[in-house]
Amino acid sequence: MLYNEWLKFRRSGLFWTLPVVGLFSPLLFMSLRLSEKLRFADSQTMPWLDYFGNEKMFYCFFIVLIWMGLIAGQLISREYTDHTVSILYTYPASRISIILSKTVMVGFIVLLCQAFEFTGLYFTSWIYKGEVMPAQILVQELQRTGISLLGQLALVPLFVWLSQLGRSILLPIIAAIGLMITNPMVTAINTSSYSPFSMYVSSYISIISGSPALPVGRVLLVDLMMFVVTMSILLFHTVKMEIRS
Repeated sequence: MLYNEWLKFRRSGLFWTLPVVGLFSPLLFMSLRLSEKLRFADSQTMPWLDYFGNEKMFYCFFIVLIWMGLIAGQLISREYTDHTVSILYTYPASRISIILSKTVMVGFIVLLCQAFEFTGLYFTSWIYKGEVMPAQILVQELQRTGISLLGQLALVPLFVWLSQLGRSILLPIIAAIGLMITNPMVTAINTSSYSPFSMYVSSYISIISGSPALPVGRVLLVDLMMFVVTMSILLFHTVKMEIRS
């Protein structure tokens, strides 16, 4: 089933946008910083942590959510546009297997996008700074990226459920836009406050704001609770929903 879902994704137009989405934020941020250095002779090169924090804030707050909504919506709504949903979802057991495979595939695509983003950030920061990222900073950034990725994956069942509920990409995109607006607003009001939907960016908010970072255990606990609750809702809805092709 996972291989079939991968083939469906490869045949979609979103497959070729995967590296573009992953590399967009690192390339854009590098271009902005380089143009600033060229325009202002007294412009200072940003420190490593500030550079990473600003780029990651943009990637996490804006790109991740829209991308997740598009992917989940495309994988779910395609069964309705291709009129295959009445065949695939005939039995509850097959419904569970199919929705789990789709959820895993969305998570895998999010992982691939994060890999492109991290690789792009490594090389663009090298170009901007004129030196290779120090090993200690690289290890720290890998740790922060891993925590961020777990937070992203915790939101995957939510977007899959919204896609299934709306039977299109419209509802997950609306939710993504809503989170894109509310998550930064919560942070702007109080830099020590976090929405439960923004745990994936918590380690970078502390870099930019200078506020104490949330304990990793607390972040992972919120991620786990988010995943368990949304996955339970997704599975319950999958078993109980009426099929209309």
